Amino acid sequence: LHYPLRRQRQMCIRDRYINAIDLKYTVKGKKLFLELPKDLKSNTTYHIDFGNTVVDITEGNSTENLSYTFSTGNKIDTLNLNGKIIKNGSFNPVVDVIVGLYIPSDTISPVKDKAIYYTKTNEGQFTFTSLPNEEYQIFAFNDKNNNLLYDSLSEQISFLNHSVSVSYTHLTLPTKRIV
Repeated sequence: LHYPLRRQRQMCIRDRYINAIDLKYTVKGKKLFLELPKDLKSNTTYHIDFGNTVVDITEGNSTENLSYTFSTGNKIDTLNLNGKIIKNGSFNPVVDVIVGLYIPSDTISPVKDKAIYYTKTNEGQFTFTSLPNEEYQIFAFNDKNNNLLYDSLSEQISFLNHSVSVSYTHLTLPTKRIV
C-alpha cells in the first residue's frame, strides 16, 4: 500500500558512499524495491531512513520512522548516538539541520569532506543508530543547497571541539548551539 513520493531529499542514507538522491527504486504492486550500488563496502552496516518519502496510496498519509538496516557482513552494528541542537542565544531547537559524524583527523573539514554518517534534526533532536564502535567528530550545519558540505558564506555551523567515542549501548550528547 505504500509508494514513494519524489521527495528523496528527505530520505537519509547514513553512509557517504550511497547518495539518496541517486538511489533508484521500482514499485511492483504493493512492494517497493531499492536498487543498491554494487560496490558496497564489505563488513559494513547500512541504515536507510526513509523520512516521509513513503506514503499510503489510498489516503496519502506518510509513514513515520520507517527505516531499513542491513549489513554486508555477518553482524549488524547496534550502537546509538543522540543529542539536541539549539539556536545560539536561546533554547529554541534548530530544525532540519544536517548532523554529520566524521573520522577524527587534524585535516577534517566539513567544507570539503562529507560525513561518514549523517542525519537531519527533528525538532532539534538527532539520532544515529546502527553505529560501529568507533570515535567520531561531530559537525552540524544547515545545508541550504543539499550538497552535504558546509558552505561558509551561506550556512551556519556548530561542532564539538573534541571527539566522541561511541562504545556504549546508548550515549546522549550535551546540547550544542549553532553559532
